[in-house]
Parts: sequence; structure tokens; C-alpha cells
Amino acid sequence: MADPTNARVRNIGEVINSEYGDYAPVITADESMLIFTSRRKGTTGGGKAVTDGLYYEDIYKSEMKNGEWTKPKGIDGNVNSKYHEASIALSPDGNQLFVYQDDSGGDIYFSERNGKANWSVPRKLGGKINSRYREPSVSVTEDGQTLYFSSDRPGGLGGLDIYRVNKKKNGEWGEPENLGPTINTPEDDDAPFIHFDTKTLYFSSRGHQTMGGFDIFTVS
Repeated sequence: MADPTNARVRNIGEVINSEYGDYAPVITADESMLIFTSRRKGTTGGGKAVTDGLYYEDIYKSEMKNGEWTKPKGIDGNVNSKYHEASIALSPDGNQLFVYQDDSGGDIYFSERNGKANWSVPRKLGGKINSRYREPSVSVTEDGQTLYFSSDRPGGLGGLDIYRVNKKKNGEWGEPENLGPTINTPEDDDAPFIHFDTKTLYFSSRGHQTMGGFDIFTVS
């Protein structure tokens, strides 16, 4: 590595983590609420996926109180079902949760917070964001006017590519734009995160020069 930086990685602890898969955390801007995905026992419906024999994904939340995370519970409202739901992004104001559901190849949905706690039934993002192929991740700018998402739809550079789409004046989403070969590669490029400054994009890739598998990259 040309410019290494020392960092300490700590496990968040057994209050959040379980013996099952716990992943895809998103956190509110004030760091008061953590939302994550888990395949732990006790998910909605209690069923297991035939593909791997594990419990279906559900979305959980934990709140920061007195400097500690509370015991997670299923997110309020009607977000979870007996099938897969995964948390993939949270709007900067904390009022819109983006959810991945494993249907139609894998699509992006959104749920809106009604008041302080309850969340609405997830609705599929409109426009041409979703396709018959897989759209596993998304990030939204602070003003809510631009989305960055990944997709393995035809016409990309190969594998998952990262796209950008702007909201039109009528509130609908415009035409998705592939971010091109500076960012996308013939391999998978995924998990975009646009910084609040709207100028810095973080993403994962296994097509750029990596240390093995997916590495995290940034571009301005």
C-alpha cells in the first residue's frame, strides 16, 4: 500500500451481533439509531430460504441510550415480511429507508417513516432504476435529488456497475447514467456511498487493483 493509515477495527459487541449473519448497517446522521439486516432466529414468519437453509433476512433497529446500544428488535411498521428484506441505505434526514427485496432479479424499494417510529410498507423505486436484473445497493445525496445505485443490467462494463440518476422537476426519476470506465470495471463495482459534500464517492470493487476480493475505493 502506497499510503497506509493505521485504524482500529472493533467489534460492536454481542448486544448487536448474534451467532447468525448480521450485516448491512446504516445509521442516522446524529448516530442515535442503527438499522441493520440479520438472518437470526425469530425473523418474521420464521421461515428458511431453500437456497441456503438460513432464516430469511429481516431488518432490525437499535437505539443509542446512555452511551449504549439497546437490544435490537424488528423495525417498526410493515417493512419486514416472511421473505428477504435487507437495509441498504438511509436518507440523511433519517426519514427514508431504502430496502433490497429479492424479487424480479432483486430490486430497490423505499419505506418512509410515519412520525417517530412506524415505517410504511416498502414501495418500489420508480423510473428506470429497477430492471429485470439485480440492483443490490443505493445511496442518496443530502438533498435527495440524486441516487447512486449498482446494477448488473445489460449495457454496462461487466458484472455490477455503478449508475447515477437525477430527479426531474416533476419529482420522477430520470434516465440512469453509467459512471463509466474511471469507476466501473469488467468485474463487480458495488455499494456506492455518496458523501454529504456530494463530491466524494466511496464504493467497493474487485476490478480495480485490490488486496483480494472487494476493496473500498474513493473518487472525487
